[in-house]
Amino acid sequence: MYEEKINYPEITEFLNNNLSPLIGDAAVLEKELRENEHLPIVRPSAARFLQFLCLLIKPRKILEIGTCVGFSAILMKNACPNAEITTIDRYDYMINRAKENFARFDKEGKITLLEGQAAEILPTLKEKYDFIFLDAAKGQYPAFLPYLLERLSDNGVLLVDDVLFDGLVAESSRSSRRDMTIVKRLRSFISEITNNEELYSALTPIGDGMILVQKRGENKWH
Repeated sequence: MYEEKINYPEITEFLNNNLSPLIGDAAVLEKELRENEHLPIVRPSAARFLQFLCLLIKPRKILEIGTCVGFSAILMKNACPNAEITTIDRYDYMINRAKENFARFDKEGKITLLEGQAAEILPTLKEKYDFIFLDAAKGQYPAFLPYLLERLSDNGVLLVDDVLFDGLVAESSRSSRRDMTIVKRLRSFISEITNNEELYSALTPIGDGMILVQKRGENKWH
């Protein structure tokens, strides 16, 4: 059973026992990763929410920050087969594993992997994206936010994962000194979004906490 620390154990168990299936290759890869490895891939309930959003919004251009081993990118590709996905990661081990998984599950070449520091790559991007998924170094979220909002299309959606940081953002008494720095940055990040009158947002306890963001405008998902 996959542990989540921000809900009561009985709620987590119920949710994990009633998960909808993932589409296509994502289901195969998830089974392999969750049974055999301990990697920071998106949590089970968050994976289903991510898939549902992609099916609902039907984005054509997707940006992901934090590739890990490519699970979430493959999940989004299966949910949005017509989308072009750009994903960023800086860790050699993750990059090599992601390339292996993309070779298996992205034979159409829909996923482009950019290697390097997101803080250096994001300012160089020129395209607008219908959907952006942020699941990277939590302490960097505030620094990434201006670039992500700039790259987000007028009707686009930004989804940010792990914003509650094992519940420490809500209750920090068990935080280490290092964790407390991340907690403060995540609290600032959430506050910056929720108090911005130019944004719609929804903070949820899905997975390890996710926040949805959209610029105020026409709000016409296609």
